[in-house]
Amino acid sequence: MSLRASQSVELPVFSTKGQRDPFGYWHDSICSNYTSLSPQRLGEGAFSGSIVTTQIVGESTMSVIRSGSQIVRRTARDISASPSDSVFVNFQLDGSSTISQRGMNTKVPKGSAVVLDARRPFSMKFDGAFRQACLHLPASEIANQGECCAEILGRAIPIASPTATALLHDMRMMLAGRASRDTVTGMVSLLLAQIAGTKNERIADQHLDVVRTFVQSNAANPDLSPQKVAKHFRISVRHVHKLFARTDQSFGQYLLTVRLNAAKDLVVRSSLPISQIAGAVGFRNDSHFSRSFHSRYGITARRLRHISGRKMH
Repeated sequence: MSLRASQSVELPVFSTKGQRDPFGYWHDSICSNYTSLSPQRLGEGAFSGSIVTTQIVGESTMSVIRSGSQIVRRTARDISASPSDSVFVNFQLDGSSTISQRGMNTKVPKGSAVVLDARRPFSMKFDGAFRQACLHLPASEIANQGECCAEILGRAIPIASPTATALLHDMRMMLAGRASRDTVTGMVSLLLAQIAGTKNERIADQHLDVVRTFVQSNAANPDLSPQKVAKHFRISVRHVHKLFARTDQSFGQYLLTVRLNAAKDLVVRSSLPISQIAGAVGFRNDSHFSRSFHSRYGITARRLRHISGRKMH
C-alpha cells in the first residue's frame, strides 16, 4: 500500500458558533473540508455544527462532525464540479442517519458504520442532532488491493458484527492520536474482508436459487435427495445443507413444500384421481401424502376438491 506512517496532525476546526449565517458557513465548511456537497436544512430554529479533522497518514483524514437535522447530498452536479477519488467510512456515534446510494435506502443506527463512494451520488439524512466520525480514504487504497468497494456501498455494517467492532476500535485509536503505521492499513483490510464476505453471501444466494430451481424441476422424482442434488452439481452434501441453512427451511422441508404445492394445484385444477396425485408429485405412498396434505392445509385433498367444485373420481 502507498500509505506512509506519520504523526496525526489536527487541522483547523470549523464551527458555526458566532457566525452571522450559520448554515451558509456550514455549507462552505463541509465543501472545503470534504468535497463539493449540497446540504439542506430540516426544521426550524437555530442551527449549529462543528467539524474537527485530524490528518492520520498520507491522504487519509478522520473528522468528527456534530450538527443538527439536515440532508447532505452529493449530486451529479457536485461530482462534475468537484471530482473526488474518495471513500467515506462513516461511524454513527450518536443519533442516526438514513443513507441512500445506488438506489438503496439504509438506516444507520448509533454504533453502526456505512461506506460511501464520493465518485457516485449519495445522500445522508439526519432527522435530529447527531455525532459522526468520518474516515476519508482514497478509493485507490482499496482498488489497489484488487477489490471494488461497490459491494458494500450504502450497506450498514451493524455494530454487533466483528467488522464494525474492529473498525470502531481503530477509529477510536485514531481520535485519541494513537494511530500506528498499520492502523489505516488494518482498517482497509477489514473493509476488504467485509467486501469478500458480501461477495460470498451474494454467490451463496445465487447457488441456492439454482439448487431450488433444480429441486422444483425434479420434485416428482421420489428418489430425489440431497445426495442426488450434490452429485448433479458436483458439490458436497454438506454444502447442499449449508445452502438451505441460510433459509427457514431445510432441504427436506423445502422439497415437501414444493411437492404439496404441486399436489394442491392438481387437486384444484385437474381431474386426475386423488389416488394418483401422490405418486405424480413424488410421494412414495398415499398415507404419507394424506397426512402431510392435511397437516399443511388443514383439510383433506378430497374435501378441498369437493369445495372447489371438482368432480370426484
